Amino acid sequence: TAPAISRAASYPGLVVALDPGHGGSDSGAVGYGLKEKNLTLSIAKYCQSALQRNGITVFMTRSTDVYVGLSERVQKAVAANASVFVSLHINSVSNEDGTPYLKPNGCEVWVPNDSSYKYDTHVAGKTLGEKVIAKLAALGLTNRGVKELDSKNGTKYPDGSVADYYSVIRESRQKGIPGIIVEHAFI
Repeated sequence: TAPAISRAASYPGLVVALDPGHGGSDSGAVGYGLKEKNLTLSIAKYCQSALQRNGITVFMTRSTDVYVGLSERVQKAVAANASVFVSLHINSVSNEDGTPYLKPNGCEVWVPNDSSYKYDTHVAGKTLGEKVIAKLAALGLTNRGVKELDSKNGTKYPDGSVADYYSVIRESRQKGIPGIIVEHAFI
């Protein structure tokens, strides 16, 4: 449609890599008869359709129930000339005894930390994360915030600044693209 073409013209060359978390032998979080790997794939396919309807090019790190390693996900996105890497997940939390926590709710987005290394990926990732969480909160999900997490083992980027904790965010940043993790809700 004309509006979709107009919006796409605003983002020439934009390629969004959608990464449905988990897959294959890795089910991710499980609860109430649901598996995270199935939910993330379904969400990714809906997102893919919506983006494509608006003239945006989408690359999927997986489009079926297969296992794809974390590094491989980022490598595939980079090979597809992705402008941004969006990993889709469903949150979970358990009590110390392993039983499901009964009152989790809301959505959160993890973005690149504010380290000096390729700082523009932090800025772009945080901006995207804020837009994503605003849309999810508008759907009625509790906004748990846009969050950053530093490496817990002292890993540093080449400039000596502290690295990101999550590998897909860290590896996307190393390749020069912003990577975010969207935790849509709790299983």
